[in-house]
Amino acid sequence: MRISFTSNHLAGAGAEGLLRIGIAIEDTAAGQTRWDEVWFSVPADFHSHNDSVAAALLTLAGEQFDRVGFNFPISAACAARLGRFYGLREIGPVDPALEPRRPGRRVAMLFSGGSDSSALWLLLRRALGGDFLTITNDYSGFFAYEAAGRTQIIADVTCRTNLRERRWDRYGRFNFAVPLLYADYLDLAGVAPGHTIGHHADTYLGSLCLGNPAQWTRLDEVLNAGGLEEYHALRPLTTIGVSRILMQDGQHLIEGALAASERPGNPKRYTKEAVFQAMFQAAGLPLPPYLRDIGSISARHQLGTNADRDHRVLFLLKHGYRGEAGRITFRLDRHDLRPLDGLAQTYLERYSTPIVDLLPLSLRSPVVAALHTYGIVPYDEQDWREIDIVLGVLQRAATQTWARRA
Repeated sequence: MRISFTSNHLAGAGAEGLLRIGIAIEDTAAGQTRWDEVWFSVPADFHSHNDSVAAALLTLAGEQFDRVGFNFPISAACAARLGRFYGLREIGPVDPALEPRRPGRRVAMLFSGGSDSSALWLLLRRALGGDFLTITNDYSGFFAYEAAGRTQIIADVTCRTNLRERRWDRYGRFNFAVPLLYADYLDLAGVAPGHTIGHHADTYLGSLCLGNPAQWTRLDEVLNAGGLEEYHALRPLTTIGVSRILMQDGQHLIEGALAASERPGNPKRYTKEAVFQAMFQAAGLPLPPYLRDIGSISARHQLGTNADRDHRVLFLLKHGYRGEAGRITFRLDRHDLRPLDGLAQTYLERYSTPIVDLLPLSLRSPVVAALHTYGIVPYDEQDWREIDIVLGVLQRAATQTWARRA
């Protein structure tokens, strides 16, 4: 199928305050064309490179189309990268004389208001002394709860968009559409998302130690095509490391960050709240009011099927909260967890050096220094050995889960 985009970024989007994207989906087999429109709020002096706009729009379309057209030309380099990543048979128009978008000077981060992005903000503030930009995608509507985490940290750019309302959040890396669109306007070199080591299954607890290709790094191409780098500043950490940063440096942010992460009872939010309960108790601190009664979980976790939640369950088990881990996890007692006995599991609160090494040196050194000030140190040999054991337990648990569903 073919998808065509029309953009007004070259024709006065700033004057209206909206970047309007017309979308036409041509289904030749059915002889039909469907139309839609997505918009993004922009300032009066907004400008953007054609390559960045093209890369941004394909984060909405994803890999479901084999032919893509725009009402503006893109560089040959951008066309090649997008064509390669999305497996396109056709993309254009291409202007051989158009210079590709080159990375600028500024570092930015995506800030939703949730716990991961709040911890990333704290980490970058400590690493860079505040010399970075904060970008927020304001999806509103169903996602209005995210605003609860944005009352104390004010973004440099807050972009309202209807892309999720129009269901263009299902196919590609849609969260990166806004930083790509704003890349030239903000002179961005790259952007850091709030993704932990558990964000993609093939990152997991450190599969890079096995010499396996990091398949998720292929996704960087989505940004690279628009002249933007992706900075994996938080990805060396598990969700437990993220919680430690908030406990040490951002307790005042935790309540809002939890409220911004999901609705009460949602497994994502509930498991985070359970971990914070354990951390406050371990520190000898009274539970704040928002953690005294977290209700019940709306859907129990299947062990081995979500890395972030697996890490939270492992943390609770390690620290003696087996009852809570059992309430969170479906049929926890059916899994053979004996290989975990006696493991230190310190990797849960440390960082993966192979992932840190993906950062450019200019960012790697200050980020590592900042991690160390939190007492977060790199994996050691024992951590790597334990990771293999834990991966085995979780992979067997996942196999059991899928076998039950078959």
